Amino acid sequence: MVVQPSFSATSFRLKARKEMAEAVSRNVPTEPSEATVAVIDNFEMFDQLGMTHGGKVAQVLTRGGLMSSEILQVQAESATQATLSVLTAEGAPSERLDAFLKGTALDFLESTQVQVEKLAQIGIKTVNHSQSLSAAKPATFLFNLALEYGQDGTERSLTDTGRFLCRALGLPESADWDNEVALQQLLLDRTQSIYNEDKDVVAARVGFDSKLSELKVSGLAYFVAAGNDAKVLKDLQRLGLKVADSLVHGLNSVPAAVVVGAFDDKGTADTSDDELASFSVQHPEVDFVAPGTGIDLGMGTLEAGTSFATPMVALRYEQTRRREPSKSPEGLLGELAAGCDWPVQGSLVPVVRP
Repeated sequence: MVVQPSFSATSFRLKARKEMAEAVSRNVPTEPSEATVAVIDNFEMFDQLGMTHGGKVAQVLTRGGLMSSEILQVQAESATQATLSVLTAEGAPSERLDAFLKGTALDFLESTQVQVEKLAQIGIKTVNHSQSLSAAKPATFLFNLALEYGQDGTERSLTDTGRFLCRALGLPESADWDNEVALQQLLLDRTQSIYNEDKDVVAARVGFDSKLSELKVSGLAYFVAAGNDAKVLKDLQRLGLKVADSLVHGLNSVPAAVVVGAFDDKGTADTSDDELASFSVQHPEVDFVAPGTGIDLGMGTLEAGTSFATPMVALRYEQTRRREPSKSPEGLLGELAAGCDWPVQGSLVPVVRP
C-alpha cells in the first residue's frame, strides 16, 4: 500500500493569510484621500488597447461626471501563491483539492473584507467591486487544465492536473468521454459543496456580511457585480450536468452588499423591449439592474457585463450622497430605489438608467 506524505492545510492557510496581508498593505493607502469612491478591481492585466478591467470600470464613473482624483483605484487580490501551491504539494490528492477550493474562497472573502475595512478608515464612502467569485470559476479553471488535445483537436489525453483530479475524485485516470463527464460533474459537486457548506467558508461569508452591515451604519456602501455566468449555468445544464443555480452566485453577493445585475436595452431608446441580459446572474440578493450591453467607453470601445452596470448604480448613489450628505446609506438606497423605473422583462428589481 502506498503511504501518502502528510498534508497540512493549516500551514498553507497561515502562509496564504500572511501573503494576503502583505499584498493588501501594499495596495490600500493608509492616509486619508480626497477620493470618496474606491474601485476594487484588476489594474494589472492590460488588453490589446492597453486598458485594464479596473480602468474601464473607473472610466464609467468618470464619463458619468466624477473626477479621476475622486476615484481611488485598488488592486483586487485573487488566489494567493500559497493557495495555488497546494495543487503541487505533497499529500493526499483529495485533501489537497479540498484545501485549494477552500483556499480560493477564503482568499477572496478575507482579502475583500480587509480592503473594504481599510477603505472605510481613510474616508471612502462608496466602494465599487465589479468582481465576484462563484463556485463555477475554480471548477471551470481546474477542468480546463485537466485535458490536452492533439494537433487535429480530437485526440484527448489527461494532463498532470487531470490525473491529479481523477485521483482526488476517485475516478480512473482516463480521458474517455464518460470519464470526462464524470470528472466535470464531481468537480462541480465538490466545489459547490465547499463554497456553500464548508464551515470556515460559511463563517467567512457571514463575517463579511456582518462587517458590511457595520460599515453601512457608519456611512459606507459596497456595490458588487452580480456576475456574468448565467449562460455558463445554462450551458452546463444543457450538457446534462446537474448543477444548482447557486453554482454561479458570488460569495460577496451578501445581504448587506448592493448587488447589481445588467439589462440589455437592445441598442434602442425604446424601453419597452428592455430585458435582463442573458449573461446576468439572477441571484436572490440582486438589488438593482442597470444597462450592461453596448457600454460606450469612448475611442470606439463598447463593453458588456455586470461589471459595467455596477458603477452606473454606484455613481447614481454617490451623486445622491453628495447632495444629501447627512442621509444614511440605507436612506440613500431607499431613495434611489424609489426613483427607479419599473423592472425590465425577466427581472423583478428596480432599474437604474443613465
